[in-house]
Amino acid sequence: MQILKKQLEKLIDSLSVENQEKLKNRLDDLISVYPFNEYEFIISSLLGLDKITLDDYLEVRDEYIARNMYLYIFEISAPRGFGEQWAQGHLKELAPELIKPTKKLEENYSGEYDFLYQLPNGKMIKIEVKA
Repeated sequence: MQILKKQLEKLIDSLSVENQEKLKNRLDDLISVYPFNEYEFIISSLLGLDKITLDDYLEVRDEYIARNMYLYIFEISAPRGFGEQWAQGHLKELAPELIKPTKKLEENYSGEYDFLYQLPNGKMIKIEVKA
């Protein structure tokens, strides 16, 4: 977050004095309510003042995400959501041979397990992920 903050401060400092003051005054009065916060406001202001392009924004965004790869995990609020969004995805990365069950594969499938694993003899093992 510190790197992002420094990048944005540098861009703000490159604005005209008038635009710097306007932006900083608005920031002082800004009420942050998810997903609208100071970073969203600064970035949209810089875009609106033609200080950064959409490509510049995407580069800053991609760099931030690369530095904070697992930050999204903290946004998962429900235990089931954590299991479905992170744990299952992580397991699939570790063991790509795991099969996501569907009614096409298992006619009676109704969500009671999360993966299938096929043994060499063709039998399927049902796997339930608990996170």
